[in-house]
Amino acid sequence: MYFSFVRRLITSFGPFRLKIGIAFVGMLIEQVFDLSTPYLAGMALTALLTGMASPALAANAFTQSVMWLTLAFALGLVDRFFTWRRAHMTTRVSYEITTHFSRSTLERVTLLSVGQFRSFNSGQVQMIVRKGEDSLWQLVTSFLFQVTPILLQIVGSALALLFIDFRLGTCALVTVSIAFALVLSGNYFYSKPINEEQGRETRLGRDYSEFVRNMPLVLSHGRQQELVEDYMGQRQELDTFGMNLWRSFMGLSEFRTYLLWCATFGIRVYTFWLVAHRQLPVGMLIPVMSWLGGMTNNLGTLMSRQRQILNHLTSVRRYFKLLDTEPAVTVSANPIRPPAFAGEVRLVDVSFSYPVRGEVEDEEIAGDTTIVRQTKMVLQGVNVTIPAGTMAAFV
Repeated sequence: MYFSFVRRLITSFGPFRLKIGIAFVGMLIEQVFDLSTPYLAGMALTALLTGMASPALAANAFTQSVMWLTLAFALGLVDRFFTWRRAHMTTRVSYEITTHFSRSTLERVTLLSVGQFRSFNSGQVQMIVRKGEDSLWQLVTSFLFQVTPILLQIVGSALALLFIDFRLGTCALVTVSIAFALVLSGNYFYSKPINEEQGRETRLGRDYSEFVRNMPLVLSHGRQQELVEDYMGQRQELDTFGMNLWRSFMGLSEFRTYLLWCATFGIRVYTFWLVAHRQLPVGMLIPVMSWLGGMTNNLGTLMSRQRQILNHLTSVRRYFKLLDTEPAVTVSANPIRPPAFAGEVRLVDVSFSYPVRGEVEDEEIAGDTTIVRQTKMVLQGVNVTIPAGTMAAFV
C-alpha cells in the first residue's frame, strides 16, 4: 500500500522530476562541502600539533594550518553559493507543483457528472480536497527543504566516519540503521490511527457545517442546547482519542531519543579511546565530533517532524483517493460531431438512468466513508423525436 502511494506521488511529479533531480544533485554537492569543512579544520589542527612537537617545524606548521583553514573557508563560500541556488530552485518548484495539482483537481472535476460534482463539491469532500492540497504543498516543501537534506547529511556523516576509521563508521551506520528502523516502525503502527483521527475530524466538521447552516430551524424548535451538547460530546471523544494517540507516539519518540543519545555517547567515548591510544590523530576529533553532533541533531529533528509528516501523508492519500474517482459520464472513443444536423434526430427504444449517491464504510481507512455510485433506472423503451433546429436536453 505504501509503495503504491509512493509510486503515485512520484508519478504525479512527472513534469518536475528533472528539476527535482537537479535539486537533489545540488543537495549532494552541498553535503560534500559541509562534510569537508570540519575535516579540513581537523587537518589544520593536526598540522599545527605536529609542528609544535618540533621547534624547527613550528613556522612551517603554522603556514600549513593556515592553508588548510583557507581551503575550508573557500569551500564554505562555494557551499553557500550552491545552497542559495538550490533554495531558489526548490522554492520555485514547490509553488509550481502546487499549481500543477490544483489544475489537475479542476480538470478532474470537469469530467464528473452533475450528481458526482454535487457529491464532490459537498462540504465534507471539499474539506478533504482543501486539506489535501495544502498538505501536499507542505509535504513537498518539507521534503525539498528539510527532510531530504537531513537524510543526506545523516547518511553522509556515517559514510564519512568510515573514511576516517572503519570501526567508527560501522558503529555510526548501525546507529543510523536502528534509528531509521524505529522511524519506519512508527509510520507502520500509527498510520491507521492517524487515518481514523482525520476521518472523524472530517465528519465532525461536516456536522458542524450542517449545524450552522440549519441554525434558523434549530432556533425555531428550541433545540440549540441539545445540539450543542451532542456536538461537544463528539468533540470530547475525538480530543480524547487524539490525546491518547499522540501521547503514545511521544512515548515512542522519547524512547528513540534516549537510545540515540546513548549510542552516540558510546561512539564519542570510543573515539577518545582511539585518540588516547594513538590510533587516531588528535585533529580528527574535530570532524568526528562535528559529524556525530550533526547526525544526532538531524536524527532528532527528523523524529520530531515525523508526526507532522504523517499527518500530511494521510491527508494527501485521502486527496489522491478522491481524484481517482471514475467519472460517471464518458465520451466514446470515436464520437460523431458533425457541424450541423440537416434533419431530425430519432431515438428509438432508449433507456434513461442516473447515478445515486451512497456512502459505505471505507475498508482501508478505519471509520471513514467512501462515496459510491449506484444506478437507478428512470425510463425504459422510450422513443423520442427531436425536430431539426431544436436543442434538447434530458434532465
